[in-house]
Amino acid sequence: MSLYNLPNATNGLDSILIEVIAEVPSIMIMFSFFVYFFVLIVGMGMQAKRSGNADAPLWSTLAGVSTVFLNLLFSLGTGIVNPIVLSVSIAVTLFSALWLFLNKGRFE
Repeated sequence: MSLYNLPNATNGLDSILIEVIAEVPSIMIMFSFFVYFFVLIVGMGMQAKRSGNADAPLWSTLAGVSTVFLNLLFSLGTGIVNPIVLSVSIAVTLFSALWLFLNKGRFE
């Protein structure tokens, strides 16, 4: 018995992704965190470099929206994204949007 069975590549790349996710279920959670924080940190850094300050609520909302769209795209395939991961990413996006719209210093 082997420690890890190689995925079957004859059915296509999506079957490889599904088999890897079946072996390591937390990989999509880690990928979602990576996408969220990558968009957040890079966006805030580029805005701070250009204008001198960064709008954290805006970039948090944009990072959440991009994560939700990516998770929705991956949820089209069966077994790729857990519905809990999708619902948590939607909740984070809604809280970020609420933070953006209730931010006082935005239009002063």
